[in-house]
Amino acid sequence: MTLRFLYKKHPHVYTLKKRLLLSFALCLVVIFILIFLKPFDTGEKHLPNKNLMLAGYGICILFADFILITLEKTWVFGLKKSWTLTTEIAYLLGLFIISSLMIYLYDLLITKQTAITWDYFATYSYRFTVPFALLLLPFIAYLRIKYGKVISQQQLINPNISLSGQNKEDHLEISLQQLLCLKAEDNYVRIIYLNKNIEVQEVLMRNTLAAMARQVPQLSYCHRSYLVAHWHIRELTGHKQKAHIMLEQYPKEIPVSSAHYLAIQKKMSAKFHP
Repeated sequence: MTLRFLYKKHPHVYTLKKRLLLSFALCLVVIFILIFLKPFDTGEKHLPNKNLMLAGYGICILFADFILITLEKTWVFGLKKSWTLTTEIAYLLGLFIISSLMIYLYDLLITKQTAITWDYFATYSYRFTVPFALLLLPFIAYLRIKYGKVISQQQLINPNISLSGQNKEDHLEISLQQLLCLKAEDNYVRIIYLNKNIEVQEVLMRNTLAAMARQVPQLSYCHRSYLVAHWHIRELTGHKQKAHIMLEQYPKEIPVSSAHYLAIQKKMSAKFHP
């Protein structure tokens, strides 16, 4: 029997915004179930601020998922690994295990206000966490398939990016490898990139450089007015107090400030001596 199907590419929610929305939706569903449906007969307990205390269990799951978001992004974007059925199963198991631990500790420390003991962890998980997992994990898996997509290894290495300005008509969608640099000019940002014919093109958008940096976090500051695609740097000249870089396909010098000199130098070294 082959287990090759476990390594088949699986849909994954790659955009952080959508991923966070799914996390908050999961948290709200858990809170709704605990407060309004009372599956564990919590109404018999007299708790101060009971609804707030019950909401804490949902927040535990939210924090557990935040941990997994970080691990997911490191796996996909940091290590450039494809998302497969195996990693999806690992995510679901991880969510169950981390949530179980956090909920158990929350129940002891916050709800019951007792010392930490692991004597009842297995029993507690069997009675409370497992029923929730059987209910929610299939639902979570369905949503991740519905709102996720399969991305090839090439797309991970060279994903499409969207750059938007403050004006509605300001929008540019290109592959990451086409982007050369961004330059701040008063209230505008000049986007310098390569078109499909490998020719340099420029477009001006009304926005701040900091806002653009959030849209394309892969870029690196080399100066307070410049963000560059460090993988396109072909030469770094000068010294820490006065330096500049040259990019592939772009004939103009770009200044490097002393604050960013060492970081750029390190990226250059990593490019030529991986």
